[in-house]
Amino acid sequence: MSEKPVECSIKLSNRCPDHVFILLADSEYVRVAVDDITHLQAERDNCSIYIRNSERMMVTVPMKHVLKVLPQTKFIRVHRSHALNISYIVKIIGNRIELQDGTEIVIGKTYQDKVLSSFIFIGSRERK
Repeated sequence: MSEKPVECSIKLSNRCPDHVFILLADSEYVRVAVDDITHLQAERDNCSIYIRNSERMMVTVPMKHVLKVLPQTKFIRVHRSHALNISYIVKIIGNRIELQDGTEIVIGKTYQDKVLSSFIFIGSRERK
């Protein structure tokens, strides 16, 4: 017998907008600080939410729905299947971004201009 997938969702707390509540099973919600979310990864119609302590939570909603709930000032989509909390970005090397935990994410071609224009680069030089 195969088990039916558990419906999961993510909700922003109205009284505590710096936290989200992630439904893990039936009616069990776990509170997570938005600032502790390092990045998101789309996996078909699911989304993995990575937390600062290397924990991963899977929700059964697409990443685009998760991004609608999270503050747009803190998260940036860098690839069709990846969005990052900008506070955890430590390096941009060519078309890759490195996070504090060493995770490297490739910047998708269609997202490169938007991603690079979101940051101020000091010491960079224009090349002709």
